[in-house]
Amino acid sequence: MRVAQDHWREPWRPLSRLLWCWARGAVAHRPLPACCTTSAYSWQYWLHLDHGWQFFAPDNLITRLIAVLDAEPQVFQVAINLADAVELTGISAPEHAVRRTADAGRYVLTETVARGPSMFHTARLAQAGGVGGTDPDPITELARSAATAGLQTATLDEVLCITTS
Repeated sequence: MRVAQDHWREPWRPLSRLLWCWARGAVAHRPLPACCTTSAYSWQYWLHLDHGWQFFAPDNLITRLIAVLDAEPQVFQVAINLADAVELTGISAPEHAVRRTADAGRYVLTETVARGPSMFHTARLAQAGGVGGTDPDPITELARSAATAGLQTATLDEVLCITTS
């Protein structure tokens, strides 16, 4: 398993098998970081965290995100917050929509590309056309190309971080 790195970030404990990729600036306005696309590396995952997010619940977050990507081969992005929330909402997905695995916990398949914190499977992201094209709204462009490629998104069934900006 390889996860791209720009900067080390780990608020709770060191990670032995993980490198974080912290993309500064919104993913909608940047191409996939060079660390994820350089031919010398084959990074499997990209954790997108814009600055200004505060995580308030210790969790095996990386394990959960990767478990969703492993369980759902058609998913290229897993959002950290249900409904791409930026604050506490007190909602959860209806039980009939929830999927589970031992490592992922509760999650939901979605059809919306998240703008907030999320993890991408880089090979599937490339299949979907990547990010940072010329469209004025690259997230909408990514959603269209992902749907054409038969790819989906997912989200964990809770809110684990809020924005402070």
